Amino acid sequence: MNEIDAGQAEMPLEEARQESEDRYRVLEAAVLHASDSVLITSAEIDPPGPEIIFVNPAFTEMTGYTQEEIKGHTPRILQGAKTDRAVLDKVREKISQGQSFFAEAVNYRKDGTEYFISWRIDPVRDHRGRVTHFVSVQRDITEQRRAEAALLEQTRLASLGADVGKALTQGNSLDESLQRCAEALVLHLDAAFARIWTFNSAKNMLELRASAGMYTHLNGAHSRVPLGELKVGRIAAERKPHLTNDVINDACVSDTDWARREGMVAFAGYPLIVEDRVVGVMAKFARQPLSETCLHALGSVADGIALGIERKRAAEELQEAQEEMERRVEQRTVELITANRLLKDEIAERKRAEQALTASEQMFRELVDMLPIAVYVCDSSGAIESYNKRAVELWGRAPNIRDIADGFCGSYKIYTLDGAYLPQAECPMAQVLRTGKTVSNEEIVIERADGSRRTAMVNILPRRDERGNQTGAIGCLADVTERKRADRERTQLLQRLVTAQEDERHRIARELHDQTGQYLAALMMGLKSLDDCAPSASRSSNGGVKRLRELTGQFSKEMRNFALELRPTSLDDLGLQTALANYVDEWSERYGIAVDFHSNGFIKQRLPPHIETALYRIVQEALTNVLKHAEAKRVSLIIEYRGNRVLAVMEDDGRGFNVEAALGAPVAERRLGLTGMRERIELVGGTLEIESSAGAGTTLVVRIMAAPYEGTITQ
Repeated sequence: MNEIDAGQAEMPLEEARQESEDRYRVLEAAVLHASDSVLITSAEIDPPGPEIIFVNPAFTEMTGYTQEEIKGHTPRILQGAKTDRAVLDKVREKISQGQSFFAEAVNYRKDGTEYFISWRIDPVRDHRGRVTHFVSVQRDITEQRRAEAALLEQTRLASLGADVGKALTQGNSLDESLQRCAEALVLHLDAAFARIWTFNSAKNMLELRASAGMYTHLNGAHSRVPLGELKVGRIAAERKPHLTNDVINDACVSDTDWARREGMVAFAGYPLIVEDRVVGVMAKFARQPLSETCLHALGSVADGIALGIERKRAAEELQEAQEEMERRVEQRTVELITANRLLKDEIAERKRAEQALTASEQMFRELVDMLPIAVYVCDSSGAIESYNKRAVELWGRAPNIRDIADGFCGSYKIYTLDGAYLPQAECPMAQVLRTGKTVSNEEIVIERADGSRRTAMVNILPRRDERGNQTGAIGCLADVTERKRADRERTQLLQRLVTAQEDERHRIARELHDQTGQYLAALMMGLKSLDDCAPSASRSSNGGVKRLRELTGQFSKEMRNFALELRPTSLDDLGLQTALANYVDEWSERYGIAVDFHSNGFIKQRLPPHIETALYRIVQEALTNVLKHAEAKRVSLIIEYRGNRVLAVMEDDGRGFNVEAALGAPVAERRLGLTGMRERIELVGGTLEIESSAGAGTTLVVRIMAAPYEGTITQ
């Protein structure tokens, strides 16, 4: 009986165990074939945390980890940089309390890619109620998140388009409309900042008109960007968008330190183009990547803003034109009323002005007729339009007005000062009409109808209309015939004076040499004889005779130098080169100033005597000036004769002087040495140039035209 009862008792236990195993197999099949990921861990919460003891195939498919690879790890292996730490802290809090938890998070697969999960964790308790395991069921919601993000982005882009369209249609001004567009870009696209420039074609410049986000100012380095410069200018010049989701490594971003510091990730810049015309640039920076959908929408927004700019500009121009038209109509009405009132006054005033002009023209004509110079006016062809009385006196007749055959100067023939005939096409008036350049102080010779000739100084000024076109010329002729004659007579007189002066110098020098020199020589011999005849005992005490001999010798030397200053015999006998060499050596030795003398072209060749004398005196006077004024230590003298041209250059390293001040000083204060040198040079037809400045020394340059002289030098 007892065995039967025991057997009957074991049957329910066996059935219960079998039923439990059946239930386990059903649950196992459900877990293994579930589409959601199932993860079972131990119940340890303290570090290192719960240990994974089971994952289903769905987990492997979702993460890439097999059960063998993941078993023994903690769930932290699935976490990464974007996993929300706040969610993890909440999980720890809930499971520590033995509660279930539901959340969404970012996990990372075995290959490092991220995915979104919908996540539920439940505790598993034993028969005593203790938590022994945690079961986590995870569902991959990445595609769902993407769809939601795409929908949200489309919504934001639609809102952006609506706000931009509203801004462009409702803004009172272009600046206000563009500012609202920039603010919409920041609001709907989460941009760090956005800016819009308009293109000023007249200045070839992009001008910043709107800025929103972290930068709202319109001044600074990017307020005016030349076309082709900086990133914005290149977008406009190339007419292509510039898009990047890697700002830090973008070569077009010049300040990468700023981008890294501000966390900039993406940049999008679009040219604003209407009918192949750039009207501006739109650009934005963002701290997150920009999707293809966003970039495409930005392109559409850029097109809308470009059209909005064009419409706003056209509307503003139309409004300005309308206001300007109204203003002009009002102004014109006032002007017509005023003009009608002033017209009568103007007519009366014009009559008075015409009368005054007639009187003024008459007075001007009388004034021109009173001028001591000939004045005449030609048209662009050379025909004479008007002239004064002095012109008739100079020409010897009255020319025919507006007759091209009788044009230019109204005379028959024109010559240069050296007698060369000048055709009408080469006369000064023809040159001015041909070149448009002024002629100043040019001298010509006019042959009148009776054969007499007059020398005139010509000054001609081109006439031009209000557009600058040449219409003719005004000529002034000053009759300088008498002045030229007086100049020639003065030159001849000076030449005679110089010749007489040189002759007198020569005579005095000869007398000093021939007579006074002989007397001094005799005196020296007498003193020597007196000294020789004196007793030897008294000779040592006879210092007076010795002193007389020294004074006589010194006097003889000074007299010889004086005679050389008056007229060196070597200048007449041996020529300019030898005379200058001797004089320079003696002058340098006497005054202790070094002179570097060079000559060329004088071997067996002499210059005319009056030119040799003039050059010798100029060098003599120049060295005297160096001694008196220059305080020089060195002098350089070069004289050269080549091709009938004499060139003499003398330089010193003295203190120099102001040439213009010295030559322009009053006669009483003027340096006679410079004046004398200039007059001597002019007498032989040469020129003298003086270059000097304070502290820079002085340079004299003499140029003379001189034919060879028949005299020769015997070496």
